[in-house]
Amino acid sequence: MGINDYFNTFIDIIYPRQCFSCDTPIEDDMEKYVCRSCLGKIKIGEDNRCVRCGLSLGQYADMATFGCISCKDLRLWFDSVHCVGEYAGIIKELIHKFKYGRNEVLYITLGGLLVKGASCVNIMNHIDLVVPVPLFWTKRLKRRFNQSELISKELAKCYSIPHSKGNLRRIRATETQTKLTRNQRMANVKGAFNVRKPGKITNKRILLVDDVMTTGMTTSECARILKENGACRVEVFVLARAGSLSF
Repeated sequence: MGINDYFNTFIDIIYPRQCFSCDTPIEDDMEKYVCRSCLGKIKIGEDNRCVRCGLSLGQYADMATFGCISCKDLRLWFDSVHCVGEYAGIIKELIHKFKYGRNEVLYITLGGLLVKGASCVNIMNHIDLVVPVPLFWTKRLKRRFNQSELISKELAKCYSIPHSKGNLRRIRATETQTKLTRNQRMANVKGAFNVRKPGKITNKRILLVDDVMTTGMTTSECARILKENGACRVEVFVLARAGSLSF
């Protein structure tokens, strides 16, 4: 047992770890911050989804190949969307505690979910570079970390794919997208990003990583900038996709 193992054991005795979701004590070193029971409740990649926008299709699975009614008339700059699961339940709770509760350690658990999701959708063999969606510097300073950067780094490390940090930049502050309409979201992020060194993404197949996708306007604008600066393909991978198809 190394020094770090002794130290961690001592800390666990003084401050026993509890599951971030259900608050039960955690004694299994394999699951450091979320218990096996809660992790088992997260359904990874089980829904029928639109391959173009990632929206859950439910019973309308026949729309998955060509784009659903929600996205077929939209200009989306990314090539496809993949997600770990629905933005609900335990995964939604963990994302909130990660981002807004400043529980940075949860990047290990959430990054692990990305890795599992990637193995389900089988996209990593076609990726040259992993790129996180950036935060504006004031928001990063306030939050202390960029959640997308941390989880994407875990994914890149697992698959031994280069991870790009700081090349795709958010160059101006934007309003919170939560309460905006789709058109307002599109206008809000227009021109909010740039690429510092285009040569590093020229002809690259990029995996753009974020925590949550709602309408896809932020990731689409990022993909537009990446392609205009030389990327040949942009796939999007998110922890959670909000919304479902409705008529």
